[in-house]
Amino acid sequence: MGAFWVTKGADQCLVGRINERLKELFPRLEGRIAQVTEIYVQSRERKKMAFSTGQDDVCFAMLVDEFCENDDKFNECLEMVSSDSDSN
Repeated sequence: MGAFWVTKGADQCLVGRINERLKELFPRLEGRIAQVTEIYVQSRERKKMAFSTGQDDVCFAMLVDEFCENDDKFNECLEMVSSDSDSN
């Protein structure tokens, strides 16, 4: 499943892919709108950059369209990356 850049309701290009380990969630993500809030490889935090590199690039995105039943279940799939203790 791909993630597409959408402008004014039109797909512009493929910008990423949803990890295959989340395959059971694909039907619930199809057609949804999310906003990328952080691109880990561009982070100032070493742990996030290293995690992104080890996972073939990672971003944090939030669903921004209408809440659907059980959307909170997506949180169970997140891998939290703690902040560096020496970062601001």
